[in-house]
Amino acid sequence: MAKEKQKSNAWVPLLFIGGFVLYAIGSGGSDDEKDESRYDADGCLPAEDAFFVSQQFVERSLKAPSTAEFSSSFDRESGYHKTGACTYRVSGYVDAENSFGAKIRTNWWTEVEYSPEEDGWRLLDMTTDE
Repeated sequence: MAKEKQKSNAWVPLLFIGGFVLYAIGSGGSDDEKDESRYDADGCLPAEDAFFVSQQFVERSLKAPSTAEFSSSFDRESGYHKTGACTYRVSGYVDAENSFGAKIRTNWWTEVEYSPEEDGWRLLDMTTDE
């Protein structure tokens, strides 16, 4: 009798796992859907996103981008703030190799704009202390 009881309850974990998988598939949206909770009243992404996008713009200008080590958004020498509807001023530094292979620190400042219509970023201005 004990064997029969074990056998009859063997399906319970499978049912639980199957239910979880169906829930996960059903609740996961497509990659094309926007997470509307991330946008502010103007339809803009947060300033933190501008910081990381700015790093990508700066990285494209480096001689050896694979050697880049960017400042954290929490560093004293880094910062970002919203200057307009979807416009942000961002600053930081990057340690990267120059054309001679020497690792140097470069301070940078960008102004970037998020376009809700295009769901993309645009570089308005970039300055470095090189």
